[in-house]
Amino acid sequence: MNLKFLEFYQALSREEQAGFFLWPSLNSTMLTDRERELLEQYKPSGIVLFKRNMESIEQTKALIGEIQQLTHRPWGPFSFPTVIAIDEEGGRVSRLPPPYVRGKPALAFADD
Repeated sequence: MNLKFLEFYQALSREEQAGFFLWPSLNSTMLTDRERELLEQYKPSGIVLFKRNMESIEQTKALIGEIQQLTHRPWGPFSFPTVIAIDEEGGRVSRLPPPYVRGKPALAFADD
């Protein structure tokens, strides 16, 4: 393990150490006060968005901006933005509501 990263990690609060291993989801299109509090406290390394979190491109951009602001670690050599992920498989299941464009199903990549 990189010694500098280990020093960085050990200097974090116990909550922020746990946050490196958390990728929670959110309840709706806007953060609740409790979600804001938890994001600031734990600073998860990722968030998973679902259809329930996205109603428009503008709203989704605002939500992602607020998440990034609450979870940002501005100090140290290992500062990075929180990963925003979508559990999108395509095919029968799509997490992206209109107006988002659906890509081809994940299984189609096996044919490439």
